[in-house]
Amino acid sequence: MPLILGGLAFLFKHPAAGRRQIVGYRVPGDFCDVHLSELYPLDYSVAALGPVRVASIPVRDLSDLLARHPAIERAFALAELLDLAMLREWLLNIGQRNAQQKLCHFFCEMSVRLRAVGMVNGDGSVELPLDQAVLADTTGLTLVHINRTLQQMRHDRLVELGKRRLTVRDPERLAAVAEFDTSYLRVEHGRTAVA
Repeated sequence: MPLILGGLAFLFKHPAAGRRQIVGYRVPGDFCDVHLSELYPLDYSVAALGPVRVASIPVRDLSDLLARHPAIERAFALAELLDLAMLREWLLNIGQRNAQQKLCHFFCEMSVRLRAVGMVNGDGSVELPLDQAVLADTTGLTLVHINRTLQQMRHDRLVELGKRRLTVRDPERLAAVAEFDTSYLRVEHGRTAVA
């Protein structure tokens, strides 16, 4: 079972005749699959978003570890609950938010998750090697819509995205536009700020 040690990865699916849909991201400390899918093959693919360091842990060894250590087993159960909470939030994002809210929400979520693993710089920026095609596949928007929305967000001084770096210029306004509530991410108090 792959464990992300450094860098970022994303989970995606390909419809039979359509473009890729990104359905989640993995940050350092995340397993690519928290469901111990030894019996069932994954129904999604995983790809690196730039350079990634990965450790491979045999499922049998991990299963033995969980059986012997209830606290670790509970941590895995919590990771599954978090995975499901993020999935529900992504469904809401795809189905109910407008283009700007979708991007703002995604940027808020990634900022919080990357802050929790120490990947946010002092100026509030994060290394996020995203291009507009990846953002389109993440949000379900077209490239043209992504481009226009990013231009508007830059004009409004919400974010700056370029050179593999996301800088959140106005964290409070970004969260307000996104209607972002960190509670689904279950991060500890004091580490929930967007930037």
